Amino acid sequence: YKRIIFLILNIIHLAKYMKVRLMFISVALCSLISIFGATLEDAKRVYNKGDYAKALPLFEEQYKKSPKNASVNHWLGVCRYKTGQLDKAEQNLAYAASKNVTESSYYLALIKFHKYEFGEAEAAIEKYKSALSRLKKAEPKYLEKLSTSIREASMMLDHVEKIVILDSITVDKDRFFKAYN
Repeated sequence: YKRIIFLILNIIHLAKYMKVRLMFISVALCSLISIFGATLEDAKRVYNKGDYAKALPLFEEQYKKSPKNASVNHWLGVCRYKTGQLDKAEQNLAYAASKNVTESSYYLALIKFHKYEFGEAEAAIEKYKSALSRLKKAEPKYLEKLSTSIREASMMLDHVEKIVILDSITVDKDRFFKAYN
């Protein structure tokens, strides 16, 4: 009888242990599911706070899951732009702009401006302006400033001449400025 009682007590003890263990496993699984399910929401929250460096790996993970999602491409592109990865950002933002994500055209114009591709920057600005008018939204004040900067930079670049030095000599400063008009 002692052995049977001992065996029954061990089974009861193991059953309690299994319940606790089973409960721990199910809580852990639920936690993991909620962590992985909330990744996009967490990324959006971090993005909206302006912490683009922290949001970048979260959006990269979402991009791996769905590379054809235009919104994820936009958010990833902006994060890459804000962290200085212009070439990668351009790819994501160009895709998002082709899928009519309005703000992507603005960031694409900024990238084109930084890369001295002023014609494409102007085209992106025009696309952004037309999208805003279709949505019946007012143009932000910074947009006109960017348009002006693009036009001015384009005009300046048009007037740059290539200078080639054929020969060089050392000349006294006073003599140089007398000959230089």
